Amino acid sequence: MNKTVNINLGQRPFIIDEDAYLILSDYIHQLEQMFADQDSQIVADIEYRFSEILLENLATQQIVTTEQINRGIEQIGRPETIGGEESYVPPQTDTESQSTLYRSTDDKIIGGVASGIANYFGITENFWVRLIFVLMLFTPLTILYILLWAVLPPKALKHQPPQSNNLKSIIRSMISEIKRAIHDLKKSFVNA
Repeated sequence: MNKTVNINLGQRPFIIDEDAYLILSDYIHQLEQMFADQDSQIVADIEYRFSEILLENLATQQIVTTEQINRGIEQIGRPETIGGEESYVPPQTDTESQSTLYRSTDDKIIGGVASGIANYFGITENFWVRLIFVLMLFTPLTILYILLWAVLPPKALKHQPPQSNNLKSIIRSMISEIKRAIHDLKKSFVNA
């Protein structure tokens, strides 16, 4: 005999198995973390879609099971796969890769030097390090980049599949970073 929990998901009531509730609760929590600095309507829309999927799969059953929750997660997507370039990345626990400077092989655009430097200094957004290298393109920093590219050993620094590095995704990523920086700048002026 399993315990059941009454929940509202997407403004719809469900009776859900306790184990299924724990899986769903963890999934929703990861989504909330992923979209914390964005519109809260995104998570509400995902919850609503999830409730539609559950209603489609319930048919004759009255209680939502772990299989149905897992099917819904597969259909909508895991937090790591939702959102393309702005996907959720769980906090990194591997301190060994941050204590030594490496070239990143899984998040590189040219040689992985900027990504490796960002990882070494704990900068979560590689964009800023890359921007510095681009702005200093025709200076001695270019020679430093080439030297680091030749000297630093390569290593996969993240435990996730490599991101797409095509021009369209890079531009999309840069635009989102600029929007985020403008938003942060606005916040600092409002708070001042």
